[in-house]
Amino acid sequence: MSLGHYQFRSRIVPILLAWPFVAALVVLITNDLYLKLAYPGWLTGKLSDFSGVYLIAALAIGLFPKRKFLAAATVALAFFYWKSPASQWLIDSINSVSQNQIGRVVDYTDLIALISIPVAWFFVSSRGEQFPSFSVRQLLSIPIAVITVLAITGTSVLWPAGEYSIRNTDLTNRIEEAEIVGAIERVVERFNLKCENCGEPADETIYSNEDIHFAYSMDEAANGIRFEIRVNKMKGIIMRRPDYDLFDSFMRSLKSEMGQLSSSMEFVQSLSGPRYNY
Repeated sequence: MSLGHYQFRSRIVPILLAWPFVAALVVLITNDLYLKLAYPGWLTGKLSDFSGVYLIAALAIGLFPKRKFLAAATVALAFFYWKSPASQWLIDSINSVSQNQIGRVVDYTDLIALISIPVAWFFVSSRGEQFPSFSVRQLLSIPIAVITVLAITGTSVLWPAGEYSIRNTDLTNRIEEAEIVGAIERVVERFNLKCENCGEPADETIYSNEDIHFAYSMDEAANGIRFEIRVNKMKGIIMRRPDYDLFDSFMRSLKSEMGQLSSSMEFVQSLSGPRYNY
């Protein structure tokens, strides 16, 4: 084993196996795959930032123990850049060549997560540079490292979601509301969605299951509907990613059913663009 390889392992393996690192990794994965979907809000939105910054900072500081300040500052500047509008060109460039679309919300309150950097500094520094004899714990560092990379890169993947409308451009030939509702019911039945508020007075009707959330309201002026859709399903075993195919399939089915009501039906995307979950 070369000296460089030995030093690399002696620095990184203890960090990967330390309880704060494993705890942050568990929080990041649990939050992204479950908590954000089950309990959307400020707290779950920030948890991924705190845990993700900790993981990256711990690795950076551990890799460069003699340049801790530079490593910490680089992580802080990179996070600030990512959360600023200046990084949009980079996101657009990646999305233009990648099947998995990434993104982030420009929210400067997320910068509070930078307090994770001094916390990482403290825990990494307290462990020192040590490398015990080979053990099962060392072997575990390999899958932990792989899972860490996947979790960090996966936290900014865009979940398929958006706000749209379908309207009738020929208002001289109006479509009955019952026909529109019938078309929607055929679609939600095809995808096994259950109505959450049918029979209750509400501005919109909501259908959902564990994979899809669909809500619509009648647009009387346009003789059509306004709706939003969100797909929560993941696919893949190792490289798990949002199921964009399910989103596209639902959208095609809805457009087809509504299009059969009239050749004048038009699909419109909100001017504000798609609205994604992170």
